[in-house]
Amino acid sequence: MNYEKVNDFAKRVGVNRRTIFRFYSDNPELKKETKIKGRFRLVPIKHKRFWNVDELFESNKELNEDNRMMSNLIRALQTGNILIRKLWFLKWTHIITICPRINSLDYCTDRITQFYGEINKKYGDKTKLRIFYNSEKFSSGIGYHTHVVLNIENKKLQPIIIKYLERYFKDDRIEIDDYDYKKGFLPYSIKNEKDINTTSWGFDGNNLKNEKLTDESKSN
Repeated sequence: MNYEKVNDFAKRVGVNRRTIFRFYSDNPELKKETKIKGRFRLVPIKHKRFWNVDELFESNKELNEDNRMMSNLIRALQTGNILIRKLWFLKWTHIITICPRINSLDYCTDRITQFYGEINKKYGDKTKLRIFYNSEKFSSGIGYHTHVVLNIENKKLQPIIIKYLERYFKDDRIEIDDYDYKKGFLPYSIKNEKDINTTSWGFDGNNLKNEKLTDESKSN
């Protein structure tokens, strides 16, 4: 985390020192994120969002999204769906959202299954792989996208396979991030019990038998 002195921070956000100190007096939970160095109090630069309407709006959007994913997680774990529970408790390494240039649900599903087939053929004997995906319409009803949860056990192969993915989907818009089980992205990808019965979702892996996912795969 990057810090700067109160005077410098005050100039950055366009207020005076007194306003800064009053703000932290009124918000002790945020004051704990500041620190003292020598005779000076240092303020995290990231706190500038509290003084900028646009940044604060974006921060609130992210918080609302996190809350929505956590609500989906709680709902999913309450459904009693054994497959959802098993998938969530497994280890995953990356979350990916792919917005393809071709407006077709079948195209979304075919592309991600073909991608997994290629990386399994190329790297499967060097690492354990697992993938979960769900393709769906945008909430606006226009266009489709695919949520992907990927596990690459070999850490050395992770950046190599991710670069392969970026090249594979170079004509599409993609977002890639590290997986964080606390975010509840996997249940968010599934959305609800109804969606998991559609043909636009699926999972695969080269270690499903040991992970006891084979039976669920056949039954679904």
